[in-house]
Amino acid sequence: MSRAIQTMLGGFKDKIDQGVPVVIHPLCREAIENACDIGRPAAELLADFAQLDFSQIASTPVWWFVPPALAHTINEKNYQEVFESSRWHEPPESIAERVSAFKAWLLDQPQNRIAVVSHSTFLRDLLGAKEKMENCHVEPMPLQAGEPMPSQQNT
Repeated sequence: MSRAIQTMLGGFKDKIDQGVPVVIHPLCREAIENACDIGRPAAELLADFAQLDFSQIASTPVWWFVPPALAHTINEKNYQEVFESSRWHEPPESIAERVSAFKAWLLDQPQNRIAVVSHSTFLRDLLGAKEKMENCHVEPMPLQAGEPMPSQQNT
């Protein structure tokens, strides 16, 4: 999440300075494929980016995907050590559920334009693309209630 936040702060500094709201949402986090994809506890993110709204994740110290078998052993202090010893990947079904839930969340927002800054795997799946996007790529995605996701339009 830190990389996406840094990108967003750089790309939207003028809008943020003008008071455009920024919400850090756990559903559009990166899919866990490597150690660098593991999240950081909300308290650490808030300490580094105090100007942002972390209310969506603030009450859940470990807000990224953890396999159910490890959920009872992992916490904000040992998460890196547990990942190093277990090396899990987020299953495609979990990512698909997050994409669907995030789309529903987007549709529920009062704004008619929303910029989503996230990670390549999540954005690829959200957009229904065949390949990951280049860093800092911009891709418009019109959403309307009742319409299929872009990935469902070609099936």
